[in-house]
Order: sequence, then C-alpha cells, then structure tokens
Amino acid sequence: MNELREIEFNEDLINKFLDIDGSLRDIYVNNTDLNDWIKLYDSLLKSEYSVSYSCDHEIQIIPENVELIFNKTDCSHILRVKEENIVFNTHFFIKKQIEFDLDPRDFVAMDQSRILIEFMHFVSDSLNKEVIMTPENDEKFILIKIKPKNRKIYIK
Repeated sequence: MNELREIEFNEDLINKFLDIDGSLRDIYVNNTDLNDWIKLYDSLLKSEYSVSYSCDHEIQIIPENVELIFNKTDCSHILRVKEENIVFNTHFFIKKQIEFDLDPRDFVAMDQSRILIEFMHFVSDSLNKEVIMTPENDEKFILIKIKPKNRKIYIK
C-alpha cells in the first residue's frame, strides 16, 4: 500500500525524493483529454517559465497550439519547461495522460526542490487535477502528490 501523509513544504523531505540514483522522476496527470492538454499548453506558454519545443531533437518554433503537435505524427516531440536549471520535459505520448520527466541531477541547490513543488502546483491548478511524482516508469509508486487549489503536499 502506498500510504501518503500530508505535509507543509519541507526541503529535506522533498530532497530525499531527488536522490541521484541514475533514474529520472516522472510527473503524471492521469485521466486527461485533449482539452486538458490545451489548457496546460496555453497556461505554460503564458507563464513565466522558459518554454522551448523540439521535433526529432531539433529546436523549432513553438507551435501555436497543442493540436498541431498531436496531429504531426512523423516526429518525436519534446516541450521543455525550464525554471533556473531545472527542466521538465513532456513528450506528448498520449492524450489520456500528461507526463513530464525530470532529472534529479538538475537540482544542484538545496532550495531548488521548491521549484519542483511549485511546478506541480502550477500543473495541478491549471488543470484542476491531482498531479503525482513517481520513480521513472512506475506510476503506481507515488512519491509526491499535489491536489488542485490546495497548498498541501502529500508524500510517501
């Protein structure tokens, strides 16, 4: 059972989920559809985050809407969302789930775990949906959960 407990922000507790073990961490929003992708994409483009887009690893002009990305099936898409040196990547795999990956090695300063939590809150509030962070490719093992319109953090 993956029991979670509610906490206020605590750098030490969050940082333990960012220990460098050679794997990425995944951020998921489940039960999404194209409208959720549209909301999040538009929110990200209007946000303070640095956003870039690549197709087959070549940087390109950011498409004006997410539908153009989903309709272009002949390349591998990546939208990079960056705050300081922390990068969250989404690949537009499927419409029913939004997934970002992040590399724990990006977190070089103790206080940067706040960037992770703020990003998760941003996604959650933009979509009014729960957001979880898990070990790479293990969406059943929740490390951190954020609920919409709620500043609480739920951890393993």
